[in-house]
Amino acid sequence: GRPPMEASGVAVAGWLTKRGEIRKNWKKRYFVLERNGFLKYFRTALDVSCVNPINMIDLRSISVITTGGNLSSWPESAGPNCRLALVTSKRIYYLYTDTAPECQRWLEQLNGIATKVTRLNMPQMRAPSTSSAMVAASPEADIFSDDDDDDDD
Repeated sequence: GRPPMEASGVAVAGWLTKRGEIRKNWKKRYFVLERNGFLKYFRTALDVSCVNPINMIDLRSISVITTGGNLSSWPESAGPNCRLALVTSKRIYYLYTDTAPECQRWLEQLNGIATKVTRLNMPQMRAPSTSSAMVAASPEADIFSDDDDDDDD
């Protein structure tokens, strides 16, 4: 099984609304950002302790963490100061919080942890060009399958 959340060290957790990859529909998901650099999301907060995440994003695979991104079709409920975009080599995750302070907290934690894990995992004696190859090669933990075929995460 997986170690309990306390063991992995949770930096921040809470509800974010994310856009589906295929159908582009918006769904509330419970996100958990671990200090080890993994951002996981679940259908409910209760799933965290007993169910594999719907997906797990390795922050080392993220090239840009920004507010908003260039998405033109944000829902009305996504305030301009509540929007996040996480850019990986495979896709862009569009997320929003209910409040601007929440968004700020997520942004600070995501950037802080991404900076730390990227620095920790950088090969020491290599040319800078190897880092981009390393990021592209790190899988986005596609090992977690979503049983719900009609669900779009």
